[in-house]
Amino acid sequence: MLGEYVGQEGKPQKLRVSCEAPGDGDPFQGLLSGVAQMKDMVMMKMMQKMKITLITELTSMDHLQNGQKHRLNNSLHDI
Repeated sequence: MLGEYVGQEGKPQKLRVSCEAPGDGDPFQGLLSGVAQMKDMVMMKMMQKMKITLITELTSMDHLQNGQKHRLNNSLHDI
């Protein structure tokens, strides 16, 4: 099964999963399994993107905070 969703950047993302039922299994069970796999893949990709965004924001905040401390230390040193 092929699927497509819109990622956080607004770009289409494609996914492919197998929907084959094992052995003489119910073909609908294979389809349900494929849909569940696809949902899990989308959720994992979104969580990875959110993690990267969070780390980037925290790193940026840390650099800003360290810069403020450095300016404060310099200001105190000048007094």
